[in-house]
Amino acid sequence: MRLFYWGVLVVVLIGLAAPLAAETEFSFDGQVRVRGEADKKTLDPDSEWFAFVDMRTRLGVLAAINDNTSAYIQLQDSRRMGGRDGDGQLTSGTLNNGDNVDVHQAFLRVNHLWNEGPGMRAGRFEVNLGNQRVFGSVGWSNVGRAWEGVEAWHAFDRFTVRALYLWLLEAGASNRDFYLGGFNVELPRLGAEVFTVYERDARPSEHPLAQQHFTRLDRISSGVYVHRTYDAFDLTLNGVYQFGSTHNMYAMDIPELDISAFLITAEAGYSIESAATPRVAIGIDYASGDDDLDDDTFSAYNNLYYTGHKFRGYMDYFIGSDPRGLMDVMVRGSLNPVDGWMIKADLHYFQTAAEYPVSIDETSKDVGTELDVTVSTSRVSGLDIAAGCSAFFPADSYSGYDDPDTGLWGYLMMTANF
Repeated sequence: MRLFYWGVLVVVLIGLAAPLAAETEFSFDGQVRVRGEADKKTLDPDSEWFAFVDMRTRLGVLAAINDNTSAYIQLQDSRRMGGRDGDGQLTSGTLNNGDNVDVHQAFLRVNHLWNEGPGMRAGRFEVNLGNQRVFGSVGWSNVGRAWEGVEAWHAFDRFTVRALYLWLLEAGASNRDFYLGGFNVELPRLGAEVFTVYERDARPSEHPLAQQHFTRLDRISSGVYVHRTYDAFDLTLNGVYQFGSTHNMYAMDIPELDISAFLITAEAGYSIESAATPRVAIGIDYASGDDDLDDDTFSAYNNLYYTGHKFRGYMDYFIGSDPRGLMDVMVRGSLNPVDGWMIKADLHYFQTAAEYPVSIDETSKDVGTELDVTVSTSRVSGLDIAAGCSAFFPADSYSGYDDPDTGLWGYLMMTANF
């Protein structure tokens, strides 16, 4: 029935908008994406292959009311083919509705609140900052990340200031909400962005020694993103420092921890013009870890709301935030063997930032090595096709098995944008 209600809503909105059609310009966009995956990511020697096909469908309508004000609505259906809906019912070849349609984005946008004043948008929308190492919409996901809140910006001669206020959880009481506020300054001439993000989770801590008014999280993340090009060379940098306080999930006798953590990433590339090898690059992604979970400080970097699939390998072993942190040293290269075809290969060497216990008297930082190979083409008119395969070679100490399997994964994806 949910899909029926959405259909009725669309018809009603179109009917209400009919008198304004002479002044309002409508435009539409959409996407249909189908991706099949097969993986044997588990390192258990007795594990079997797992395979599935995901489909994501998006349809958006932009209503440009005038040169200053517009509204955008984007509906999305995300499903696993042959999967089950929320009630456990079949979704393919039956007469039931899968209940997968939802509003991915819906917002009002005003370019200038007055004359040449600031602009804003309010509602539900995606947020991407820098190269998405801190804030990203996770386009690879079959759902994608969208926020609910308010965004405002103002462009000056040499820079643009952007402010965000986003809700993670509305508890109905101001002292129980989980929200995020921050600002971002874009410096185009320097190829840089400077930002600060404040998160406050005011729900009562579940720690047994914490009082009811104890705040789960008070964290500030301040950082800089830089992307510069020098002829055939390019350089991308991220630096973030986190501080504040958080409730303790590790030491039962200490309810609150002081945060002191950081992230440093760097990637340097060289592009060869008019050659079969368009770019080679080396880089490092270092997220700090905590080497003592029994004290009153927490030194492990939290990855916040980044687009995890773009970083730390395509097999997504390490998209979460680990108290031991992670170091990723990478080498990348790409080829254009013929027009309309691209081949890319990434090699990652992983270690934890802080040592982890292997046995009573032994610790280690070893994690493993991952190789990702991707082939894509645009030779089929109107369709983008990409395929990839990856292998992860774990360290025995990290895998937990005496003779671990190599992790394997592959995919084939077709996308039509209109």
